[in-house]
Amino acid sequence: MRIKVNHIAAVIVRRPWFVLLLLVAAGCSGTHWTNPALPPGQAQIDERECRHSAEEDMGPLIYFPPGTQEYDSPMQMVDRSEQHQRFASLVADCMERKGYRRGDQQ
Repeated sequence: MRIKVNHIAAVIVRRPWFVLLLLVAAGCSGTHWTNPALPPGQAQIDERECRHSAEEDMGPLIYFPPGTQEYDSPMQMVDRSEQHQRFASLVADCMERKGYRRGDQQ
């Protein structure tokens, strides 16, 4: 067990982007949207439209090919996190305008 803890600590120290990636991934768990007035499959269609609209509103996003994240600067990580939050907010606003509520809201 001691070896695994030391290995994990070393990964975190050498690659701080990994911690940010885990935090972002935890926040990316899919949102379940509900609208009892619409047929069951409609939420997926509307969410796809809202995601497309958010992509158009935001313009080009920062993209780093897989494997390059370990060279990111802290500012690039912040920029990417802020973009993710803005994108999620735009999608949520769009879905709410269409009459949806998050599944965890009562």
